[in-house]
Amino acid sequence: MMRFKSSSFVKAGVRLAAAAFMIFSVSNAAFAADTWLPKYNSSVHLQIGPDVPAETRQSIESSNISADIDSLSQQYGLDVHVIVTTTGDDVSGDVVHSGPPLVRQTWGMWTRHGLPSQRALIILMTGARGGNISSVGVRAGEWMNAMGINRDLMNSPDGPVRSAARQYLTDTYTPAVVPTAIVRNINAIIASQSAQASAAAPVMSSTSTATSASTATSTSTATSASTATSASTSASSSDNGFPIIAVILLALFVLLVFVLLMRRSSPKNSEAGSDFESRMRSSASTSTRPTRPTRPTGPTGPIGSTTRSSGYGSRSRSGSTHVDNSSSTVVIVNTSTPASNCSSAPTSSCSSGSSSCGGGSSCGGGSSCGGGT
Repeated sequence: MMRFKSSSFVKAGVRLAAAAFMIFSVSNAAFAADTWLPKYNSSVHLQIGPDVPAETRQSIESSNISADIDSLSQQYGLDVHVIVTTTGDDVSGDVVHSGPPLVRQTWGMWTRHGLPSQRALIILMTGARGGNISSVGVRAGEWMNAMGINRDLMNSPDGPVRSAARQYLTDTYTPAVVPTAIVRNINAIIASQSAQASAAAPVMSSTSTATSASTATSTSTATSASTATSASTSASSSDNGFPIIAVILLALFVLLVFVLLMRRSSPKNSEAGSDFESRMRSSASTSTRPTRPTRPTGPTGPIGSTTRSSGYGSRSRSGSTHVDNSSSTVVIVNTSTPASNCSSAPTSSCSSGSSSCGGGSSCGGGSSCGGGT
């Protein structure tokens, strides 16, 4: 019996410990909740977390914050979103400094889900669980960053964020006015930057006009100077080049006269040359040409020739050629005389009793008649 009772006590103790552990775990989970951050919704511009104290929720919802934010954002086309939450255990450090890291976390999450970041403005207000709002974080888009509305300005004591938080969270606790005060301060900075830009635009325009005018004047002056310089240079070049051109023209004229004189003298030279050639041809025709010596083969010479014998040797006469057998030298005598008619000599007569010599026969008087050589 004692053993049965002891085992029952052990079992009951184990069950009690397990129940206590479960209760402790649930209570820790309830106290270790993370910070509530809403999802991006383009049509909702005011979102309040479920664990925000009722007093704070009521003061914000009863105010005219939504209409005021909408009116202020339309002045420069801003996309303003207001978030009210409480800082959870996932954020390290003091709660009064939790606003900036939470708004940066929300900005990264929303821009990944379609938030247009150029003119977006997120205002996040947070505080400890069950307590008042004590920290504000603001993130502005690139268009406002270009105007100097950046992290340094947000952290400045006199900037648009900390001045509004100090006035409406510390001096008097009216958290519903904080977002509208921040947007109003940012609009004032945008208006100031726009006024400075518009005031600088005419100055830049007039400066550019003056610069362009001075540039045009200097360009025209330089062009005129260069034109005058080129004109004077061309004039001096033409003055220096005139003698050279005159010399060239004179040389061409002399060359032309020389060519004309040469053309006129060329026919006379050709005529003189032709006369000289005709004389040379006539002298060549009267010159002697060597022929092979002929020896008589018998008492009778060639047909139409007369052979005579003498003591010194025999001579053969044929036409106009005389051959001396006693010498190997042939002498050619030019007998180019006009043909004579036998009938012209009344005292001479041919042996045949005719008054004219026949072709190729010789007369007895020793003179021969024949055709022209």
